[in-house]
Amino acid sequence: MIARLALSTLLFGACAHQAAPQSAATTCPAAVVAAVTKAFPGSTQRACKAEREDGRDQFSVELAQAAGTIGGEAGTIVEVDVTPAGVITQTEQIVDASAVPAPVMAAFTARYPDARPRKVEQITSPGKPVVFEIEASSGVEATFAADGTFVEEE
Repeated sequence: MIARLALSTLLFGACAHQAAPQSAATTCPAAVVAAVTKAFPGSTQRACKAEREDGRDQFSVELAQAAGTIGGEAGTIVEVDVTPAGVITQTEQIVDASAVPAPVMAAFTARYPDARPRKVEQITSPGKPVVFEIEASSGVEATFAADGTFVEEE
């Protein structure tokens, strides 16, 4: 009985003294926040989470862009992958299918004649060509280079 009371007291005390959740801006390292702020001035950080991708630590930062910034319209959502040192390794931005290069849409239609694009992301990585990831109505995700070359399917 005394052991249960002690355990209950310990658990209650631990729960009562937990830190309040921090905002996304305070959970990202300063170098990550600085890199994202420099690359996307005026944008609002909506989320930041630590990840491990391909054996490397990184932070995935979700932004709502301000009007007139890279890519465009106010409220556009951009996901930015950043190393703990503040190096941006990739950006993913949802784009309208009408903004996708014609060769990409032609290749998508040829490869998936019965599917319709549900979501399109433009993926940019430093030193690599831009690619477009198309999520089809069938659930498949296919990636194409800007010239329409098929890259991969998930």
